[in-house]
Amino acid sequence: MKYPKLFQEGRIGKLTVKNRIVMAPMGTALCTMNGEMTDNIIEYYKTRAKGGFGLLFVEVSEVDWAVASATLNSVRVDTSRAIPQMRRLADGVHAYGAKIFGQLHHGGRQANRWCNDGNQPVSCSPIQSKACPDEPRELTNQEVKETIEKFIFGAQIMQMAGFDGCEIHAAHGYLVNQFISEYSNKRTDEYGGSFENRMRFCTEIIQGIKKRCGNDFPVSVRIDCEEGIEEGYGLETGIEVAKAVEAAGADVINCSMACYEAFPAGVDTASFKQGWRVYQADAVRKAVSIPVICVGAIRDPEFAEECIAQGKTDFVALGRQSIADPEWPNKARAGKDKEIRKCLSCMTCIYNLFGGGAISCAVNPRAGHEKEYIRPIKNGNGRTVVVVGGGPGGIEAARVLAIRGFAVTLFEKGEKLGGQLVFAKNAIDQENMENFADYGTEILHKLGVDVRLNTEATAESIRALTPYAVFLATGANGFKLKVPGYDLPHVYTAEEYLSGMVELKGKRIAVVGGGITGCETAALAASKGNQAALVEMLPSVCNNIYNDSRIEIINDLKKFGVEIMTSKAIQQVEKDGVIIKDVGTEESMKIPADTVIMALGVKPNRKLYNELAEEYENLYCFGDASAQGKIIDATRSAHVYALELDA
Repeated sequence: MKYPKLFQEGRIGKLTVKNRIVMAPMGTALCTMNGEMTDNIIEYYKTRAKGGFGLLFVEVSEVDWAVASATLNSVRVDTSRAIPQMRRLADGVHAYGAKIFGQLHHGGRQANRWCNDGNQPVSCSPIQSKACPDEPRELTNQEVKETIEKFIFGAQIMQMAGFDGCEIHAAHGYLVNQFISEYSNKRTDEYGGSFENRMRFCTEIIQGIKKRCGNDFPVSVRIDCEEGIEEGYGLETGIEVAKAVEAAGADVINCSMACYEAFPAGVDTASFKQGWRVYQADAVRKAVSIPVICVGAIRDPEFAEECIAQGKTDFVALGRQSIADPEWPNKARAGKDKEIRKCLSCMTCIYNLFGGGAISCAVNPRAGHEKEYIRPIKNGNGRTVVVVGGGPGGIEAARVLAIRGFAVTLFEKGEKLGGQLVFAKNAIDQENMENFADYGTEILHKLGVDVRLNTEATAESIRALTPYAVFLATGANGFKLKVPGYDLPHVYTAEEYLSGMVELKGKRIAVVGGGITGCETAALAASKGNQAALVEMLPSVCNNIYNDSRIEIINDLKKFGVEIMTSKAIQQVEKDGVIIKDVGTEESMKIPADTVIMALGVKPNRKLYNELAEEYENLYCFGDASAQGKIIDATRSAHVYALELDA
């Protein structure tokens, strides 16, 4: 076996886990509005159990439905009515030999009124989080004791539902962590003040669960090894927290970090490298005798194996990687590393959740739709299908069609698969973007897809194959705004620059367009020794992405000295500069520039669609070729179209 440490049995208390691979707890918003588990959420977890995970942690489960929720449609464990559906989930996971823990959660001051029928959040002290809109009400001493009982009751619900254990969420700035932290706990009773007193809320929950559920029901505690903010505690205190929960009776420690105020560190945006948090688990493991779980953008089986082999952790938890590829463990066990569909750290899943939607994934369209998007039916019967374009949408369409038994030919005009990902990876901290292209190359080869690189499809070459269906993922092209001077030789599109078609150094560059592409282009240009200015018509830049990623990009702009000029519109390009005007005052000014890069969006490439529209009944156009969108828009459309062809 290639990874013997990963697939060695593990022990948590008296519980045996078949391997060392854990699915980390992450919200899905797949429950009903009342917190009841649905067929969708059950299928979501069953898919990952089938994929080979040894232990699955179910997402946050609210112990006090009236005030605890930080996200919509989370799991509810403050009522026995939750038990039947939870038991269906447990049975489904157990059928694949996996174990399941539920996560006891209370948002405290990070709970959201929108998710709690307008109720004011509560906390150990009436101190508002800088990242949340509501000031919490301080819990009375009696309410603290009642809340402890609610955690214990939630554990009982999990045990009665057939779960193998439970986890206390004492991390990420939620209520238990609020009690632990001096930053948020200013109480003067027995639950505040000294470290022992601040730990009391957590330790009494652990002890209460052990007394009520018995020592054979394992208790995990997810802790913040570091809070990640200047006012919070560091690793030294995090180690003391670990020791305290072990002394209280915990069976395993799940190492994490960061409250809401410490993001983006808490969500591992693209700038964070694989396994960057492992040092925390390593330090905790040296200080305790119970097992430790590590997490932190872990994607590669080889890296995970090394973490265990080197004694840095007992278990490895995959978070968003388990969303991107639920079969990661099975593929690793079989030595099929190249077939793993890796997480891009693109934040699609998190953006969708915090935007009021359910779980989703840019590279795995089935994530959250496992019940809806059935497994491909093999009824292609060798019929020829043509896919044009080797970007994310084209790769996904070709993959599903090949699984279904169609004979797939894919045309890609570039020298490799990936589409815009090929040059998007050149932006700062976006190396992960190439992962999907590498996966596509491997999986399409395995499935026998006839991939024709460096070949631009034409209507004639498509007709020559007499295809049963044609899938057009022809993408879109960057364009230049037709202002005077737009056609001068020193004017480029962002696509031309990011693709490496032009190299710039020691230049004065004006980047026109402050969306994500424009911001990434300006930051990259400035990082390579150019003087860059960013021109945007709107009052602010980079408004169309998840906030934590936006913060990182803006920090890059500042770091590399990009001059950000908002509420400005381009009027004219000259040989030595750009004329812009203020959107409000209409006053014009000139920016010195010997190079201009336009990042103003793209225009769909629909040439082939227009030529073939009258010829083929089964003609599909999707991704940027249909309308400019994100990776998930392309892969989801591709998946659905390929799945439903003659279904």
